[in-house]
Amino acid sequence: MDESNALENLVRIGTVTAVNKDKRIAHVKFDDKDGLISDWLAVLDCHPHIHDYDDKEQRTEDAGPDGEGIEKFKKHHHPLVVKPWLPNVGDKVITLFLPVGNGHGFVLGAYQPWQ
Repeated sequence: MDESNALENLVRIGTVTAVNKDKRIAHVKFDDKDGLISDWLAVLDCHPHIHDYDDKEQRTEDAGPDGEGIEKFKKHHHPLVVKPWLPNVGDKVITLFLPVGNGHGFVLGAYQPWQ
């Protein structure tokens, strides 16, 4: 493989065809390579977090829209589960391959067609 061909193949855009959630790996199909499907690619570790976009404190109203008091809100609960990102089958993703010719690569992240 010559240098220019290797460089052209480092970064690719494709569509996820399979995901192994336990191992955090995915297969990606590349339409520009005649539908070639990658070997398993590692999905980069995106640490789960909730970003603080708004510095305003959240508050619970003492009275609801129908005049209920605070008693109605005492049992009000929203469980929150935050997980690291993984692509879904059908997602468009950007991949990065190592320039060593063995097919090892990574899923960097997803993108929307309008981006």
